[in-house]
Amino acid sequence: MPAVTIRALGAAVMIALGGASASPAGPVVVELYTSQGCNSCPPADEILGQYAANKDVVALSLNVDYWDYLGWRDEFGKPEHTLRQRAYQSSFGARTIYTPQIVVQGRQAVVGNQAVQVMTAIDGHLRNPSDAEVTLIREGNDLVATISPVFTNLAGPATVWLIGYSGPHDVSIRHGENAGRTITYHNVARTLDQVGEWDANSSIEFRAPIDAKMRGYAVIVQKDLVGHVYGAQKIEF
Repeated sequence: MPAVTIRALGAAVMIALGGASASPAGPVVVELYTSQGCNSCPPADEILGQYAANKDVVALSLNVDYWDYLGWRDEFGKPEHTLRQRAYQSSFGARTIYTPQIVVQGRQAVVGNQAVQVMTAIDGHLRNPSDAEVTLIREGNDLVATISPVFTNLAGPATVWLIGYSGPHDVSIRHGENAGRTITYHNVARTLDQVGEWDANSSIEFRAPIDAKMRGYAVIVQKDLVGHVYGAQKIEF
């Protein structure tokens, strides 16, 4: 985990009081649970790539490790991604986990290679205003994030996640179900760090060092650990 400094900023100035207009919708978080060893996943990887550069979407590829036994070890697969997907399974009351799965805004799961389902889910959440405003800037070699509430009476605490991602990466698969294929992976999560909690009522700022190997960073503010997303933002270098 990167060394993170968090400080409170006092009373928030972004609160929307009764009768005020709602804030614009913030970026929608789209998490793809995928694997290089899964032959159903390449279409989902392509779909995620279509959203990777969209400023209204925080699109992340979280490669899992539970298909490695099929004959190809996913070089991006991480057990923490599998644990996060299992936490969503419990949150949604689902019987099992699978790939490719896309989770939108921490609230809705769809089959990741079904383009219409994915688009419909994203468009639906884009119509909703964010509960928190997240801003990201670079100061020298540090990432500085500010989180402020947009609405009153939010239920806290919320988890603040910091995800470093890289890509695009072209990977030639030599074994397993996708043997002989070259697949492009976009916005590949390389670090997934729980950097603190937000009380959902006041503003906070945190600072973390930037790893030059990352293409960008995303901050996700999420109810509990894998509840609905209050707000998110990304920054790329």
